[in-house]
Amino acid sequence: MSKELDVAVKAAKAAGKVLLKHFETRGGKQVAKSEFDFVTEADKAAEDVIISAIRAEFPGHSILSEEIGSIDNGSEYKWVIDPLDGTKNFGFGVPLWGVSIGLEKSGEIIAGVIFLPVTGEIFTAEKGKGAFLDGKRIRVSSNKFPKCMISFGGHWAFSEEPLVKDNFYPVYQKFHQYFRITGSAVLVLSYIAAGRLDAYPCFRESPWDVAAGILLIKEAGGIATDIYGNEATPYQKHYIFANNRALYEEIRKVLKV
Repeated sequence: MSKELDVAVKAAKAAGKVLLKHFETRGGKQVAKSEFDFVTEADKAAEDVIISAIRAEFPGHSILSEEIGSIDNGSEYKWVIDPLDGTKNFGFGVPLWGVSIGLEKSGEIIAGVIFLPVTGEIFTAEKGKGAFLDGKRIRVSSNKFPKCMISFGGHWAFSEEPLVKDNFYPVYQKFHQYFRITGSAVLVLSYIAAGRLDAYPCFRESPWDVAAGILLIKEAGGIATDIYGNEATPYQKHYIFANNRALYEEIRKVLKV
């Protein structure tokens, strides 16, 4: 394990301890950012822990984090952090949430960690070295349509936005009986890497939601692209994550983009 990944693992676990303490009181005081996006005291406390740990070891690295935004130090290295993904679940006492830390070098994701504090599971990946759950190698599933389980983003999917209305609704029509909604992108991405879920066509994700998950899925043998088939980066908005080429092509066929 590289020093960078080791620091990320320790930071994610430390943040997880903070979050679990808050979770006992269902996230402390909630402050609504929008109807579907909550930020809690726990978010900020966990973020502080992660950023402090990174700065202690890599003071010159740049940072992009959900709550504080961008800290550009002009470094080729950038940490992309979601201190608490699934905040609405967290705030209501639903144990489907996690911590995500990704590291880029010159715009390429080279390391990623997703930590699920409630279960204590930690998912890690480094470019070219595979994906792991609690230190054991993981692979995506071999499931194909119709034997599959697909995660689904939720409330936004049936909006009047043309891209969603014209392209995603047909996906719902074909696959809806296989859909599951978790309310946490980082949980879904780690589950695809571990073979527990099979795909996640999603819209309007942010860089911190997907940075670590993109690498995890690729290193576990899966597929991560934008909805047009281009290789996924954290800075797109619309993605297809899938376990294998067969299921991926089924989803692409229905999207028709």
